[in-house]
Amino acid sequence: MEKQEPIPSDAPPSYDNQGGAATSSYPPMAYPAQGYPAQGYAAQSYPAQNQYGMQQQNVVVTQPYPNTMMVNGPVPDYMGLALFATICCCWPLGIVAILRAQEARRAAERGDPMNGHQLAGSSKRLSIIAIACGVLFLIPAIGVLIWYFTAVYSVCYGSYC
Repeated sequence: MEKQEPIPSDAPPSYDNQGGAATSSYPPMAYPAQGYPAQGYAAQSYPAQNQYGMQQQNVVVTQPYPNTMMVNGPVPDYMGLALFATICCCWPLGIVAILRAQEARRAAERGDPMNGHQLAGSSKRLSIIAIACGVLFLIPAIGVLIWYFTAVYSVCYGSYC
């Protein structure tokens, strides 16, 4: 083994394996406990210094929470709602809602509840939008038909009006 020389006093600070300075004045990072991902990361505070080197205040930096989805219960089935929206309301959106409901069923069958819940929610939203579009177009269409038939058949014959 080679003999190492002492480190000179004017040498730069040493670095750890991750590229940062080996000595740090920052507090250690806090990670979530095992099994509780919904709690997220703890807030960290770093001392701030002004231009004269004096500490002014603490700056709090919060870490982002992990994007998790809790899946409770079986995947809902909105095929009936999608069929109703297709037949009675707006068929283009209803067909897409039927396809999403079928994909949600397949995801539930293959054991992917998270994807199944997302697809079922998409099917429900599309079905509701299709029903709303059908109602918005159906009411004016009925009004036009009523106006048309009352205008055509309201012709006066002679003195009978």
